[in-house]
Amino acid sequence: MPRYYLHCTDGQNLILDRRGHVLTGEHEVHALAESAATRLMRRLPRYPRWSEWFVCVHNELGEQVLVLSFLDDEEEAVGTLTPPYQVGCAHHA
Repeated sequence: MPRYYLHCTDGQNLILDRRGHVLTGEHEVHALAESAATRLMRRLPRYPRWSEWFVCVHNELGEQVLVLSFLDDEEEAVGTLTPPYQVGCAHHA
């Protein structure tokens, strides 16, 4: 089964996933990305700039497969960016 890496960034700071997660499909990848953003926001609830953060998911080949914003335009829910992605996310290599 494929391994995916969920990196979190605001374009300047980076939380790097070095272990990755073995996931079975697109739905599982999206659900884990949402969960990662939610867990981080819950750990630092008073942080004022979550709207600048994204979860950038790469497959084991280093290809970016999903970019998910921590907050949507209304700053209430996690949202998905569609290609072309405009966020500079690091590759796990």
